[in-house]
Amino acid sequence: MGASELISMGISALIPPNEATPEQQYNWRLRIGIAVCLLFPMFVAGVAGAYGLVPGIAGFARATDLASVVSEIRQNRLGELDNRILDLRIKHCDAKTDEAKQLYWAKINALISEWRALTGLPAYQLPNCTDL
Repeated sequence: MGASELISMGISALIPPNEATPEQQYNWRLRIGIAVCLLFPMFVAGVAGAYGLVPGIAGFARATDLASVVSEIRQNRLGELDNRILDLRIKHCDAKTDEAKQLYWAKINALISEWRALTGLPAYQLPNCTDL
């Protein structure tokens, strides 16, 4: 028996025949009533579980959970930006030509702009070349 036959049998069980006797119609109504009575509590339980109303089931993400994830991602990104800025600053200080220094400085400025956007702070303190 194929999947399409199973689906058609399931659908035909939900639709009463056109020439149904009163007994067949009663049986059909009974099947539909039982199905509704069984499916509705399962639906309510699923919704309650999804909204975290059932103990032991987490439900949807809460705003505090989302805020902590966003904060952690932001901290990771800031750490990555700090490392990249420091690496570029070292290359900038070690560069021999003016073109190379300008290239590194342009990349440093772009990363500092992103750092400012993430932190909201006005300035990023670059280390001096003598300190590196």
